[in-house]
This record gives sequence, structure tokens and C-alpha cells, in this order.
Amino acid sequence: MKQLSFPRTLIDQQSIEFILLRSRMYDTVNWSIKFPNSIGYNSFHIPTMNGTLEPNDTSLVKVIFQPNAQGHYKEIATIHMMDGEINNLLTELTITGIGHSPKIDGFPLSLDFGTVPVGFMSFIWITVVNRAFVDDDIHIFSSYPFFTNQTYIKIRAKTS
Repeated sequence: MKQLSFPRTLIDQQSIEFILLRSRMYDTVNWSIKFPNSIGYNSFHIPTMNGTLEPNDTSLVKVIFQPNAQGHYKEIATIHMMDGEINNLLTELTITGIGHSPKIDGFPLSLDFGTVPVGFMSFIWITVVNRAFVDDDIHIFSSYPFFTNQTYIKIRAKTS
């Protein structure tokens, strides 16, 4: 069984991969792709589900993965290629992907600088933890009289 694996993909975002179809026959080949076990929403989508290949021709078929929830996704697609006579080829393709959402935690949840005399500064360190499977970007905003020494940071997956 052949396999197509997508990278980890944020919920409601798209990842795109391609399937290469090749005709090694001497006749024109008609092909179709179906998800026979799919019921309802399918996070894998193929915009072009059928087509034609001329002899010794190739075609790239786009596959889109758009998860709607966090977790592992798996679907079996069947690829049927037929030349109109006796040559029929049925192939199963396992398509997998992981959907995830960013999980950023910051500590402390509120900041209390206490009493700070005029002309002096007070610093508070905060820890930000990325519990997701992918890197994430954080933008930090402050307004006068507060300021931050960093306004943008990238936090690697599963780190702080």
C-alpha cells in the first residue's frame, strides 16, 4: 500500500501535497480517485477527482489537507486507472496528517509592579511556554508608561 503523509498543520489552515500519476500503457488511460470510506466532513480534499492520461503521460494531482480539530487524520483513497479495454489498475493510497492548534501559556497571568518611585524602573520577567507541536510567534505590546525590551519572539515547539 502506498502512503502520502502531510506535515503537522494548524487547525483551519491548509497543507498541499501532490500525487504523481503515470501512464505506462500504450492507450489513453482514464483515472479516478475516490474516498470509499469517507462519511461527512473529510479533511483531505482532491479538487480534481478524475482525468485522462495520454500514453506514457504523467499528471500531478493536488491533495489538500485542512484539519478542523486537533488530532491524527487517516483516510484511504482508491486510485482507479483503466484503458477502456481489459487493463484496469486499482491502487489504495493511505493519506495521513496531524491537525493541531497553538498552545501558548504565559506566567504570571497578571503583572503587579508595586510602588515604583518617579524616575526609577521596575522589571518583571514573564515565562511563555509553547506546548504545541510547532513553532509559534508572539507579539508583545505595551503602552506608556510601560515598555518591553522585546516586541517579537519566536518560541520553538514544546519549549519556553
